[in-house]
Amino acid sequence: MKQANPRGTFLKIADPVKRQIEDDPNMAEFPSLAEVMRDHKVSRGIALRAFGVLR
Repeated sequence: MKQANPRGTFLKIADPVKRQIEDDPNMAEFPSLAEVMRDHKVSRGIALRAFGVLR
């Protein structure tokens, strides 16, 4: 069974969120924290770190 490796996970989430923002010129804000957590099945801490990278 493959174990999750949290190291770098936030970077794997930041990339698709960045593309989502770039692809939608009308997007004025980041997706919500809850959306990122749900869509990528990650914890709040990982989602917050991804947002930190995007800033």
